[in-house]
Amino acid sequence: MDLQAQLSGLNPQQKAVALHDGHCLAIAAPGSGKTKTLAVKAALILSRGQSVTAVTFTRDAAMELRERILAIAGQQALPNLLVGTFHSIDLLMAFPGKQKSGMGINILRKGFSRLQRPWEIVREGSRRGYVARAIEHAELDLRIEEATAIIEGIKSGQMTPETQRHEELASMYQDIMRRHGVIDFQDILLKTNEGLDEGVISPLQCDHLLIDEYQDTDLPQFKWSMHHQKASVLTAVGDDDQSIYGFRRALGYKGMMDFAQQLRAETVVLGMNYRSHAEVLGPAAKLIACNKERMEKALVAFKGAGGSAFWERYGDRLREAEACCERARKALAKGQSFGVLGRTNKRLDEIEAQCIKHQVPYTRSEGGSVIKSREMAVFLSAMSSLMGMDHRDGDVLLAWCGVTEDELKALHQAHGEDLLKPQSNATKKQV
Repeated sequence: MDLQAQLSGLNPQQKAVALHDGHCLAIAAPGSGKTKTLAVKAALILSRGQSVTAVTFTRDAAMELRERILAIAGQQALPNLLVGTFHSIDLLMAFPGKQKSGMGINILRKGFSRLQRPWEIVREGSRRGYVARAIEHAELDLRIEEATAIIEGIKSGQMTPETQRHEELASMYQDIMRRHGVIDFQDILLKTNEGLDEGVISPLQCDHLLIDEYQDTDLPQFKWSMHHQKASVLTAVGDDDQSIYGFRRALGYKGMMDFAQQLRAETVVLGMNYRSHAEVLGPAAKLIACNKERMEKALVAFKGAGGSAFWERYGDRLREAEACCERARKALAKGQSFGVLGRTNKRLDEIEAQCIKHQVPYTRSEGGSVIKSREMAVFLSAMSSLMGMDHRDGDVLLAWCGVTEDELKALHQAHGEDLLKPQSNATKKQV
């Protein structure tokens, strides 16, 4: 695509973000064309022979942004472009030799990492099982999501244990992780920051660092971005009104304000909404105006009037899921697209289950799935244990059956890694 044509297609606020050469904070309201703005800005930087790293929160968002940048800049820019999630980029920083493609190779080869031992990432279902086991050990009445938030808060240093049992919860979870020789996704961030602090890992050696959805950054991610302020020019894009991850201590408004103040960043508001009609945008604007701490922004519907906003109430979640699935089935039968937004990721589990039951095709965005539940992890562990694939799955099965962590420790001390390991024919004959 012609870069100048793309630049001319931006509105004045978008263009101000794309052309700014210093640290910049773009307050991007919903549907404001932030991805387009980031893509044009990245392509413009690459056209000057400079390098760009773009960080997103989901793999899908990273893939979309990368393709949109390359569609403008051309495939020849790939060695100077690195796009990924916080976690995927941190893994490349820690183990740059893992990069198999040519993406960002000129950025990675300039950095260094002195880490030797690779990290093994725990499966999500298994992680939830470990949390459940830690809850039982600490004798707490918590949901897995609540316990995870406590554990991550303590691990990151954003909170101190409120009770002795909370301390036991976090301690036991980390003990289980160490015993299994695995780390979780938060550990990727924490270990990378630790490496940056100690000089074991170098900051990314890129000219510009672009970070999407900045309102969702927590303290470790904020610290990670600040590690790069001397090596790169930072551009953060986000909307404090869209910060919905307070339960996992996303910094939201405070994080965006701290970014602007610490870097003395230019602040630009992207208030033009290209996605919704005024009938949708109006009620939304009135609702978010009630937020106590927020950056001022005027929302304007580019499409003008049209469409409608409505809501329905159901007696329980099952009826809601059934009705939603039926509406989706009818819409797909007519060749229409259909989207579902949930207040929390967990609320989508019932809808996903109904889609599976009624064979309604769907795609669920990153963040969770019934397929990643603890029950599914136990089933997979049972299959793995029966086939002798991984001795660690024995822990999962025994914990599901009610064996305590103290009992598991004793069993491991007595039997080592042979716990629930299938016996060979020779061993069976001896017995």
